[in-house]
Amino acid sequence: MADSNALSFLCIGSLGTGFLESSLERGLALDPDFIGADAGSVDGGPNALAGVAPGWPDAAYRRDLDLLMRGAARKMAFTGDYDVTMADWVEGLRVSERFKTQILLPWLTASEGHPLEDTKRSSARAILQLFAPSHPKSPLTKPTFWSTQVKAA
Repeated sequence: MADSNALSFLCIGSLGTGFLESSLERGLALDPDFIGADAGSVDGGPNALAGVAPGWPDAAYRRDLDLLMRGAARKMAFTGDYDVTMADWVEGLRVSERFKTQILLPWLTASEGHPLEDTKRSSARAILQLFAPSHPKSPLTKPTFWSTQVKAA
């Protein structure tokens, strides 16, 4: 984006009501910072909360969610050079410094099993490619993960 302080959003209408895949692809081509959908249709008010069926068929929710999650996964795929360090990659993320220093870097450090300074010097592509296979191809499938405990200082 031209303005590094601006954020762009790709928002779909109500989850389960459907959208054209070509519309999603056009939106993803604009490189949005956020991808979202209104999930209000899943909880259509008091009747749905009381156990009455949701407003749309389960297959419609699954289709929309699957397409959105696959699109997000493609957008997040890291294909940078191997010489980009974790420190450089983390620094370039548009999240708060607190999140970077108290959550993300400690988690990456614990997951990699090296001291923080070693993790920062490691290749971002090499590390992130290790994590990619643990995420499911479909959001409706449970991910494979390893237990990592992160404690903020």
